[in-house]
Amino acid sequence: MGKAKDALTVWRFIHSVRALRGLRSWDRDTLLAYQASCVRAVVAHAARQVPYYTRLFAEVKLDAEAIRTPADLTRVPISTRRSLQALAPTALVARGVNPNRLVNLLSSGSTGEPFTTRRSRLENLLLLAFRMRVYQTLGAKLLDRWAGVRWLGPEAGGIAADRVLVPRRGRTISCLAPAERQAAELRRAHFEILGGLPASLAEAAEFLTEKDRVTMQPRIVVTGGETSTTELRKNLSEVFQAPVYDIYGTNEFIATAWQCPETGLYHVSDPTVVLEVVDEKGESVPPGEEGEVVVTGLHAFAMPFIRYRLDDLAVRGETPCPCGAPWSTLARILGRVSERFVLPDGRKIHPYALQEAFMRDAPWLQGFQIVQETLGLVTLRLRPLRGQSAPADSVARAISSIRQVLGQGVEVRAELVDELPRGGRGKALHYVCLVR
Repeated sequence: MGKAKDALTVWRFIHSVRALRGLRSWDRDTLLAYQASCVRAVVAHAARQVPYYTRLFAEVKLDAEAIRTPADLTRVPISTRRSLQALAPTALVARGVNPNRLVNLLSSGSTGEPFTTRRSRLENLLLLAFRMRVYQTLGAKLLDRWAGVRWLGPEAGGIAADRVLVPRRGRTISCLAPAERQAAELRRAHFEILGGLPASLAEAAEFLTEKDRVTMQPRIVVTGGETSTTELRKNLSEVFQAPVYDIYGTNEFIATAWQCPETGLYHVSDPTVVLEVVDEKGESVPPGEEGEVVVTGLHAFAMPFIRYRLDDLAVRGETPCPCGAPWSTLARILGRVSERFVLPDGRKIHPYALQEAFMRDAPWLQGFQIVQETLGLVTLRLRPLRGQSAPADSVARAISSIRQVLGQGVEVRAELVDELPRGGRGKALHYVCLVR
């Protein structure tokens, strides 16, 4: 990048730092005005400098100057991961920017479509700093020590210092290590904040003693990286005697939403994204309804994302949050679009509804997996807590509850297992649809 482009990037960075200041102090009107200024800047830049968006705007005969507010974004066609994945990096990156000099982040490929997100170092620093401010709003302090159970690479059992954002300090434990090894590493670590994949934390917690739990006592537990359930977070809170908050993060946008400590809703990261929840026609759904998540990044200029479908399902919440914060909200994060089940009568449901039907009546349960084998067969895999057995009547009730949701024409089978399969980067596979 030349000096002029460097100067422009620095100017944008300084402008974007307002998002960090506003996290605690903005009202809704100030936030919307800031979003609008960012939308105008990123859309005008993408239409002028990014080959993919130059072509897209020309194809639909859309003038970038007509996009003035977040509401105007509905005039822009939605882009999918699959459509962008098929293009060369030079088509997605701004003209004059060398893709090889950007920060490259490869997704886990859990959707079967791995995709590389590219950001400038300043853009990446801004989003990491914003994520740290989010942690602070949840109770973290700048000099806290962290322990995390996350992906470290294919070598299970690896331990590494976590220094993604100085002065963040702590230990990161491989989510692929045996759960007993993870517990042993947590026992040796000293931390105020615990984070990681919720299913991995739950499995490691089975090997902790009462003494461990008294000794550890983190101030907060932060989950993320995979679909999290209310029951799982409740169990983690009881084990570690600390509040548990879930963060909805993505490679493309980092901290996309985080749980409100007061209401349990997810605060959308409005200073860094415009997030829509849309139906199959691409139109916004009202609060309380399920839809697909579509996001526009407000600080992505090296590789812009405008109305980008994340392939995730969510339920739109109230705006602003009832806690008094100015953020828009999500009521729930359901999981991947690809996980939805198609039933013989033509209905489409997300298996979250099946999980809700049986989880509350299964205190013995450590983990589960719901698999749609065929249109007429669903398998429920249940993993009991270590040292516990599953009551036969409880398993029967789980089957009955799921049958009621699925309706006629679908057989439900249940099986008890010692281990549940994992997906990309050690993530739990709560829902699997084999029907294509």
